[in-house]
Parts: sequence; C-alpha cells; structure tokens
Amino acid sequence: MIVIDKRKVPVKYLTEMYGTNPTELDLLWEIVKFLDAEGKDEFTDTEIKSKTRSRIGELDSNIQVLIDQGYIEKKKASRYLLVTHPWM
Repeated sequence: MIVIDKRKVPVKYLTEMYGTNPTELDLLWEIVKFLDAEGKDEFTDTEIKSKTRSRIGELDSNIQVLIDQGYIEKKKASRYLLVTHPWM
C-alpha cells in the first residue's frame, strides 16, 4: 500500500471540488483514496466503475493514460496495481 501524504494533496482533492473538467489526475486521486481507505494496492475495473466519479470520456482510455504515465500497471485482464502517485 502506498500512503497518502496529505501535505502534498491539493485543496481541491481534500474538499472534493474537482470542477466541471475532470482530468486523469482527478480519477487517479479517487483511485488512490479508495485504495488507501481499504488498505490495498490492487483494484479491478468494477471497483473503478463503482467507487469513482471522474470520467474524461471512456474509462478504458482514462486507465490507459494512467498506465502510460507510469502510475498504474495492468496485472491481468481487469486487474491493476497502483505503482506510484504524486501525493506520496
């Protein structure tokens, strides 16, 4: 599990005021937040769909952007691993 350093988290995430134009980082924040609350670092497509609200088009393309940026890696067909995040 990768812990969140709340001193590095922008206020918009702490207050959950993402605005009308969400970004992939907004989605990453929501993923990191629910993983931290549950004490784990692996998640599935189903968990993303049910536990996050940020969407920038298709969810698959959002996840691919996070994989390309090195934040998460794909483990199996629908399982992912959180590798790092900017709020460590």
